[in-house]
Amino acid sequence: MNSPLRFLILLLSIFVIAQRSPAPIVEEKPTPAPQQPAKPKPKHSTNSSESGSARRSPGSDALIDSTPDGVEFDLVDADGKHHSGKTPETVSSLPAGLTKVRFKRAGATDQTREFRLLPNQYATQAFNLSEKAHSPTSPSQASNNTFAGTWTGTVRATCPPGGGPSASVSSSDYTIRVSSNEKTVSTTWAGLRIPPAHETSCSRHGNTLSWNFGEEWQRSTCSLTLKGRNSATFKRTFGPKGVPPKCEDVGLLSR
Repeated sequence: MNSPLRFLILLLSIFVIAQRSPAPIVEEKPTPAPQQPAKPKPKHSTNSSESGSARRSPGSDALIDSTPDGVEFDLVDADGKHHSGKTPETVSSLPAGLTKVRFKRAGATDQTREFRLLPNQYATQAFNLSEKAHSPTSPSQASNNTFAGTWTGTVRATCPPGGGPSASVSSSDYTIRVSSNEKTVSTTWAGLRIPPAHETSCSRHGNTLSWNFGEEWQRSTCSLTLKGRNSATFKRTFGPKGVPPKCEDVGLLSR
């Protein structure tokens, strides 16, 4: 064979071999999905009275303070639940709404205050308890504020003789005995040679003790009014039954 023929056969052989060889596999890489922007994290609201990232308990808190401090209180929340404490003190986990606080001090009248609590609030409630506490009354003072005991003294007696316009003036020594329960009283005076004694029921109205008693021919109305710890004004009006009394005994008695 001549050279051109050999060259042609060689080209054909190369072509046949190329057709029989498998084509190279090209791996396709997946296209990455577009990234979504990250969502911002929600911010937790903080209270000025809380530090850093500290979280509050559910509900609202209330600091109860008073002037003077150290006063016991009973807090009734919006749900009607009671919380006791002593000022200054914080009450936690309270529901929002109308809140009532009752302050209790020995020797003073209880005082009630109200305020409205908002949701998730830290409230400071300071109350001025202006009413002064009363000093406890000693047993001796308590006994001196009663009528119980024996009262004596000389009183001035004024009585018109025979119902005429002119009045006679004299004096009488009285002894008034009041029972410990202030339910009965006995009245004795020395205007007669044999002093009569009248024991009867009595009633008290404030600082005045009143009672009545009668004899066969006259009616008497008496009263004893406190003027001090151991002094009282005694008054007795009397006269014949059935007519207005015209005679009067008035004077200061002591115990």
